Amino acid sequence: GRFSGSAGFYNTEQLILKEFTDAGLEIRTQEFRVVVPVTEYAEVLDEKGEAIPGVTLYPLLPCGLTPTALPEGGITGNLVVVESADLKYLTGAEPTDSIVLTYVDSSAGWPSLASVGVRALIVMEDKAAAALRSETEARDAWDTLLNMNEIAFPRFLVRGPLAEQAGKRLTLRCKVTWQERTVRNLVGV
Repeated sequence: GRFSGSAGFYNTEQLILKEFTDAGLEIRTQEFRVVVPVTEYAEVLDEKGEAIPGVTLYPLLPCGLTPTALPEGGITGNLVVVESADLKYLTGAEPTDSIVLTYVDSSAGWPSLASVGVRALIVMEDKAAAALRSETEARDAWDTLLNMNEIAFPRFLVRGPLAEQAGKRLTLRCKVTWQERTVRNLVGV
């Protein structure tokens, strides 16, 4: 992502500076400090406690001022892959021992998962669904994952073949802290 103070933010800043310079613009900056959520680590471990190859875990933005910070040993549960975050898809699973994996487009019901004690929600992108959206400029399903209320329910994006671990016992480890970062506004004149 390009959230203020993140690696993507600074990479984007460098791209903009290069474009401004190549265009012959005079560059003016406004530097200031901000407090932002910083991921210190985020990982998915298999039953042996080893990182799953090719799987990268990203915590979603904090709910209000509550960043994703799991206990030091992480949280463990059975990975339940469902087509939607609707509770009816948890039939046969013990919610309080489940980590739910679904598509971001099907994640709107995540508060109900939190209310029944699901350990965490992990979403993955459905590239086919994104390609088929008729309104490419419309706000998409990511908005349903954002919440300004203080809800300490771990929510993540995953990239990689995590669905292959369905039914297995996994551990999620993550620590996000608030840290001060220097950011700049860039003005090309």
